Formats: sequence, structure tokens, C-alpha cells
Amino acid sequence: MRRLACLFFLTLFPLAGSANCSPGTPEPFARFLPEFLASGNFAFSRTAIPLRSVRWEYGSDTQGNEQEKKTVTQLGRQQINRDKALDDFMRENGLLHKVLKLARDSAEVQIYKPDTDWLLHYHFRLHRGCWQLHEIEDFSL
Repeated sequence: MRRLACLFFLTLFPLAGSANCSPGTPEPFARFLPEFLASGNFAFSRTAIPLRSVRWEYGSDTQGNEQEKKTVTQLGRQQINRDKALDDFMRENGLLHKVLKLARDSAEVQIYKPDTDWLLHYHFRLHRGCWQLHEIEDFSL
């Protein structure tokens, strides 16, 4: 019974994060982002499943020519941490964020650590009036 109640809650949970937005009244990104950063549960409810994860790797071949490799994976619910707020993770690791691009229906946020190679891009899209994370790009070396 407990398991059934948990499954029921999880199926309803994504609706909790969309109460204040609709196609007719799109959510302002400036209101969405602070809540996305502050609440792991809210962020999870606003993450597309599967979440596209892109990892860029850089190096040199045997002749010394620069190479880059792109690895794309799809992350499921079990692979996404919803227990910790992104703000907490950023604070603990000395990370900062800035909005790189903001359009009517898409946004890109850079998460980085100054003077290091730690660099992530979070890609958001407006889906039915609500902002949703749909891709993370990792450029870290």
C-alpha cells in the first residue's frame, strides 16, 4: 500500500510545479530560475524525462591534432538527483551562474567555477507556458 501511495504521489508530482503557468499566461523566466535553483523538488518537476545530457571531451591525437568528442546520453528519473537544490551544490563547490541567452521560448544558463575548467550549460524551453530543463551540456575538462 505504501508503495502504491508513493507511485500515485510521483505521478501527480510533476503537476505541482506547473500551477502558476499555462500556455495563455507563460511564466516569466526571471521568476522561474530562482525557484529552479533553490528547490530540488521543483527542479525535478520541471525537468524533461528523459533528460538529454551532452558531454564534450577534448584532447589530441597521436599527431598532436586537437580533437573533440561529443557523447550524448539520456538520463532517466533514477539518474537525476532531486534531493539537493542546485543552489546548495553551487555554493558548496564555488560555482556561479549567469543567463547566456533568453528568448521567448528558450533560455541557456551557464554554471561555472571561475578560474577553472568547470563549465556546464543548462538549456531550458518553454513548454505549455512553463519553463522546463531539457538538456545539460558539460564542457568541463
